[in-house]
Amino acid sequence: MDAFVVCFCNAWEQLLKAFLIEKKGEDFIFRKNSSSGRIRETISLRECLNALYKTDDVVRKNIEKIVYYRDQAVHLLMPEVQGIMSRVFQSGVLNYSTAFEEFTEQAFISSSHAGMLSLVGNLKSPSIVALQNSYGKEIGEEILNLIDDLTQAARDEDDIQFAIPLNVKLIFAKKDDKGHMIELVSAEEGMAGLKRAIIVEKPADRQKTHPHKESDAIREINSRLYQKYSVDDLENRLVVRNKKTQKFEINTHCFRAVVEKLKWKNADNLYHYENKDPSYHYFSESAIEEFIKKIMSDTEYLRKAKQSLSHSRKKKK
Repeated sequence: MDAFVVCFCNAWEQLLKAFLIEKKGEDFIFRKNSSSGRIRETISLRECLNALYKTDDVVRKNIEKIVYYRDQAVHLLMPEVQGIMSRVFQSGVLNYSTAFEEFTEQAFISSSHAGMLSLVGNLKSPSIVALQNSYGKEIGEEILNLIDDLTQAARDEDDIQFAIPLNVKLIFAKKDDKGHMIELVSAEEGMAGLKRAIIVEKPADRQKTHPHKESDAIREINSRLYQKYSVDDLENRLVVRNKKTQKFEINTHCFRAVVEKLKWKNADNLYHYENKDPSYHYFSESAIEEFIKKIMSDTEYLRKAKQSLSHSRKKKK
């Protein structure tokens, strides 16, 4: 836990400084009173948060809580606090991966990797007697106060961006709308209960989740573009014309350029599914909507994606 809070804070500081450089210029991240002729000092993580987040932002509250443990209470990060702390840590990692992917338009980690963290430790609060026996009266009380304060904060915020919620009930569902079978158990039953929790995965129906072949996806994208946007808007963002109709449209090269830029084909995901034998690529409704969102949000997005794909192909040759 000591190592995590240090690495977590360092990662956020680096990412937020990248945000600020993009938004305000490189000079913004350096202190104004840095001595001339010496290595310039950059602003702190807390100053980055002040510049980018409102004080009531839940993502900021999550970061600030972990920064506090790094600076003031790292000596209290004993095994007994893992249950509640891992919930806060996991939310922090999910917040970071979301911010990273929105900023870089690249995956945070390969989707073939396992989950980033696990909810670990005994989720029930230890008794004050047990803590005092292990760490002495003063430290024992401080650890218990840390657990109680953080548990109350998670309850008050009641937000997955602050701490992973565990207020689930014991249920059994034969299958959800995607064909998965799930069994959940109440976290109040502690670690023994969680160990009994079972998730039985059944392969989702590809025809429901990813119904579009490449040609179908392109046809659907062009149809929706002309339904939603004016001809002027499309002419400012699309880069090729149909030879027969002379209308601007998305063709195969355009589609593959954006898919390559977004790295959808790196693995099966929300947007893309690959049938292995024989090899066919399928795309979801989310892929169509995300594709349209990307190319219409920036007049140069499609042009740059096509240039990037062409450059990449030339390098391979």
